[in-house]
Amino acid sequence: MNAISVVSTLAPQPRFASFSQPSLQPIKPLYMWAGGKTKLLKHYQGKMPSYEGFAAYIEPFFGGGAVFCDVVNSKQIENFVINDINSELIAIYQAIKDAPDEFITHCCALADEWNTKSPDLRKTWYYELRQQFWEMTPGELTTAATLYVLMKTSFNGVWQPNVGNGGKFGTAVGLTGKAVKIDADLIRAWSAKLQNTAITAKDYRDIEIPAAPSLIFCDPPFRNSATSYGQDFEDRAQKELVDWILAMAAKGHTVILANRDCGDGFFDELLGEGTTVHSFDVKYTVGRKKKVADEYEAKEAVEFIAIFEGVEIEAANEDKYEPTTVVNVSEPEMCRMRIDHTCPPQFRRLYGDISERLVAWQENLFSLNHRLA
Repeated sequence: MNAISVVSTLAPQPRFASFSQPSLQPIKPLYMWAGGKTKLLKHYQGKMPSYEGFAAYIEPFFGGGAVFCDVVNSKQIENFVINDINSELIAIYQAIKDAPDEFITHCCALADEWNTKSPDLRKTWYYELRQQFWEMTPGELTTAATLYVLMKTSFNGVWQPNVGNGGKFGTAVGLTGKAVKIDADLIRAWSAKLQNTAITAKDYRDIEIPAAPSLIFCDPPFRNSATSYGQDFEDRAQKELVDWILAMAAKGHTVILANRDCGDGFFDELLGEGTTVHSFDVKYTVGRKKKVADEYEAKEAVEFIAIFEGVEIEAANEDKYEPTTVVNVSEPEMCRMRIDHTCPPQFRRLYGDISERLVAWQENLFSLNHRLA
């Protein structure tokens, strides 16, 4: 197997590297991403909340970052938090933030190797580079740059983990007939925008959310998705995410959830009466094509965004709660009654579940005390 060169100093300088001041150009996604929102942004216009007035923008499931680009380009929010549980992916953004020119240099060196080979040899080159990537130290700049070039030359923006290598990037090679160009100006523009961005790789529930009001955009792996993105996100995880979203909205944050409507009513009860939902007809061209005769065509589906407006529950409803004289009512039971009076419809399921657990806990404690007596 021939070694793939990933080097810190290059001679001669790659032809795509030209070093200048960071560009102020608008940013766009750095790579193709299956499930990305670039094509859906036109459908979101007029339906998403205005970006103005939020202290920060948070994206817990970053992926390709198309909505982040739209928010950044609007210049209406100054502080950002981007997160993805995929630490390999997040390392690309950290490297671009910290050392954009060095990142560009490494990427250009690898792109030159791809571009100078014939299409027949590029497939072998790709798999050699992928093998070398699996052996590299996670988190280092050269590792992140190598992954970026692999993503630029892999199949159609799909993230396929390799089970035999601890779930590392394992997507097959893409079309070998095209040259790869590293857009240095775009990378520097990203670096400039990321200076006001906290970058993390953790479970969404562990993100440090800035003070309200913040705008949170949640784009998790969709239900029945053909792409796993390297993580298990079944129906239970979908329900837990909605509970977390409700908790964030109850603290005054506005949260947007993107997902797929599979036609089984799964999200109807979860989203609640007070949630604004916008649906869009889409066609999937990656991984979810259906066979028609001897050919395949894009599969139609319905996606939606659900908007949970931030509201301070007590402050928004304190004038609506009218105390009632009740005899011998426990504190947990009173909590449940107060929820029924004050909680907006979209939050009742979450807080109602909490009050039910409180009541059950007190009943168990009473039974225990009775037996001990």
